[in-house]
Amino acid sequence: MIANSLVPFTVLESEANVLALAGAGTSEYRVGDARIVCGAAAAVVIAEAHDDLAVSGVRNSRTFELIDTALDDSAGWPPMLVGLVLMFVRVPHGIVYLGQGQWRQWGNGYEGGFSAVLEIRPPVPGPVLDRVRPPHPPAPVPDDGWMDLVADDPQAALAEFVTGWHPTAQAAPALNLPGTTKPLIPQPLAHFHRLAADRPRILGVQNFIEPWEKLSPRPGELMQIAVENQGGWGWLVDPTEPDPAVWVHHDDVTPMEREPEPLSTWLLQFALAEAACGGPYGAFATQVPTPRVDDLARMLRRVPLRSRSWSGYPASFYVAPGLVVKVSGDQYISVVAAAKHRALLHPLAQAGIEWLKFDG
Repeated sequence: MIANSLVPFTVLESEANVLALAGAGTSEYRVGDARIVCGAAAAVVIAEAHDDLAVSGVRNSRTFELIDTALDDSAGWPPMLVGLVLMFVRVPHGIVYLGQGQWRQWGNGYEGGFSAVLEIRPPVPGPVLDRVRPPHPPAPVPDDGWMDLVADDPQAALAEFVTGWHPTAQAAPALNLPGTTKPLIPQPLAHFHRLAADRPRILGVQNFIEPWEKLSPRPGELMQIAVENQGGWGWLVDPTEPDPAVWVHHDDVTPMEREPEPLSTWLLQFALAEAACGGPYGAFATQVPTPRVDDLARMLRRVPLRSRSWSGYPASFYVAPGLVVKVSGDQYISVVAAAKHRALLHPLAQAGIEWLKFDG
């Protein structure tokens, strides 16, 4: 069997013949339950058919992920797959050939260990996708009842959203919890850090709330509470005020910009933005026509807050049970969505949007 003669999405019977595609001089690696055999001709990657984000496998029609949180020592990592990469998935009664892969990310996983993302070429069609990533019924999802609390008690709304969306971390890092040692910390920020004690992911996956230990309130000075992921700007508040305004600080020359919402509701917007960017299952599109955005908005509930500034562009949030959507931009509108289960993304496929990424 010759690699160039393989047709994507065909089912092969013999795993031995699949492994032979690697050629001579092979080395074998394991990433969780995935098997990687590297040889002179190709690297052969074989994973199991499932829909479990904690182990290696197909994520969506274009994405294959290798993941193993136990591979803490980089000496045990497989080599970067830069040559011909052939990807396969075991299914009942055979092995499905997905096609050739090209790595997009390679290195440390978000929760430790090793993670690599490979692009599947060509994209996997729907019927094959259901075979190599078998769908399973959704678990109960958090409702959106917290929306009714936003106007009168935004901190309660934040707590209800966070505890419903984020599971308690199995091994949360030790945090110095808010106490009496920093009396100038505004209460909404202290409340956010208390929530982060056993759900540290709310501190950010794209942009980041400053760790409690780094907060240094001084009377008469603005205090930085969060930072953009590349350090391009930070968010500052007056720590002496109970619910202060939030200011965007770029540098010492550019005038600061005031966020539309005060700290208590800005923190809710921050949590929603990070949930949309880092949820278990996601969708993403850019340059979406306004009519399509309007159609999408009618399917959801708009969070009743003023549009948040985001590097000069307004951003609004829309939700449904188990679903968060961020819509941002002015002339060129981007849409970022995340869901607790991939089935919750299915209605978004009917919105007439050309998704660049879609995990549904």
